Order: sequence, then structure tokens, then C-alpha cells
Amino acid sequence: MFLLYCAIYRSPQSLKEYRILIVKSAITDLIFIFSVAFVEPRMIASGSTYAYVVIGPAYYFGHNIAFIFYGFVLNMFFYMMLSFPLPFAYRYYVIVKPRDRRVQLLVASLGLYAVAFLQLIAFFFTQTDVVYVRQFLKDHLPEMNITGKVIYGSDMVRNPLTSVMVITCVVTSPPVYVMVLYYRWKVNKVLENKVATLSAATISTHRKLMQAVTIHAALPVFFVFPPICVYLLQHIGVLNVLIIEYLVFAMASCIPVLPSAIYGFVWSTGMILFFISNGLLTQVLSSTVGVLTDVFVFTTIKGSEFKLGPPQVGDFGTDC
Repeated sequence: MFLLYCAIYRSPQSLKEYRILIVKSAITDLIFIFSVAFVEPRMIASGSTYAYVVIGPAYYFGHNIAFIFYGFVLNMFFYMMLSFPLPFAYRYYVIVKPRDRRVQLLVASLGLYAVAFLQLIAFFFTQTDVVYVRQFLKDHLPEMNITGKVIYGSDMVRNPLTSVMVITCVVTSPPVYVMVLYYRWKVNKVLENKVATLSAATISTHRKLMQAVTIHAALPVFFVFPPICVYLLQHIGVLNVLIIEYLVFAMASCIPVLPSAIYGFVWSTGMILFFISNGLLTQVLSSTVGVLTDVFVFTTIKGSEFKLGPPQVGDFGTDC
């Protein structure tokens, strides 16, 4: 919520176009985190069937509500993955043709969610009859006490669209990261070629923004790929440990938390420097641009002189 507030009301003019990316990221993160916390699913995968035991507050609302919010979890996760290349591509086109691209950015964000929305629609046709899911658990896990528990699930044979959900959440990662690496390479290449035409401050700003979004895009290496591997190992029967059934979504839910935490830490640091220095708070935005870009740019060091003040036009370059 803090990130959303800063993006809407505290964005400096020089980075105003990033507000679209930041707001998109913040809303996606909020829906994802709330849905995971609301359902807290324990996933049991065996053969073609996926059964989920509800641990969170959704328990009091029944299996249908839990299933809907679980759909939001998968939907926001898929949209998150689709959005990773967007800040890289945006930075590339800003460097190549420096002009206001907020309209194109908004259209791209909405277009990506249109794809994700189709996934959400498909998800609502994957719910398997709860009686079948309960019987499946009794047959395959007779030692498990499911009396009084809220359970829902999907079966790939009875509901073929379940396979589409698996593909969107597991198989999309490699092509997404190919695009991330491609646009990151393109940006660095363009910056090298424009050393003579761009100011040092502009090039430095571009590189810092690229470092920020690269860090954010690298988070899935720790919080997406491990859960996917854990899920696959559980699915083929190699790992059948109770804690594994909880870890899949617990690890993935760290993705939106970390960038927002970093953002808040940097912003708080800016406030401390503000009170120590001269009482002028400089807003310097970065973000989680799906996605993290750089929060309050508040300091400029020129030689031995330390300045605390709002970013000037020359600091970002006229072609940023």
C-alpha cells in the first residue's frame, strides 16, 4: 500500500512515466499476497490430480470461494511472469527514441493482462467435483484425516484445461527470461554506442535503472524456480514430505514482498538523510517495476560537494 501511495502521489516529474509500471506492479503484488494469505493452500499432487487443503481464512467461506481466490493466485503469478520483460523493453525504446511513451506503456500493460485474463477464464473451468477429490485423497492418502477440512482440486483427465494452467505457470518461464536477457543486452549495447551523444548523468541513470530491474527479474531464480522444482519432484513421487506441500506457495509469495521491502527501506533511508541534512525532502522514485526501479533519488555528489535537493533536468539528461 505504501508503494502504491508513493507511485500515485509522490512520483517526481522526471520519472513520472514509470508510475504506470509501479502501480501495475503494486496492484499485482497486493492481489497475489492477499490471495495466498487468504487461501494458504496445501498442495497434494499425484498422477493427474491436484488436491488442495485450505488452511487460511478461506476455510470459513467454503471450497468454491477458496477455489476462486486460488485462481487469482495463479493469475497474478502468470501476469507477473509476463511482465518481467516489460521494463527492459521500455528502457530500450526510451533510449532509442526518447519521447513520452506512457500511452504505449499503458497499452502494453493492458495487452499483457488480456492474455493473463484468458488464463483466468480458463481456470474457472478446471474445478473438479469435490466429492471426487475427497475420494481421491482417501484412496491415495488413507492415513490423512480430511474430516471437516475444506478441499478443492483439479484433475487433468476430467478437466483438460488444467493442463493449460500447468503450462502457463511452469513452461512460460524460459521464454520470458530469453526476452529479459535479449532486451537487457540490447540496452547495454545501445548505451555503449551512445556514449558520445548522451551525458554521463543520463547514461549513469539508465545503468542504475537497469541494475534495479535486473535485481527484480533475478528474484525468481530463488523464489520461483525452486518451488517449481519442488512441485515437479513431489508430482513424480521423489519428494513426499509434509513440509513440501506447504513450501510451493510459501516460497513464491516472497517475490512481491522483497521489492516492496527494498523500496520501503530506501525511502526510509531518504527520510533519515532529510532530517539530518537541511529539511528538504527530495522525491526520487524508483520502483518495483513488476518491478523495482529506484526509489527517491535524493543525493548528488559532485567532487567533494554533497548536495541534497530535487533532481534537476540536467541530472537525467534531456534524452532520458
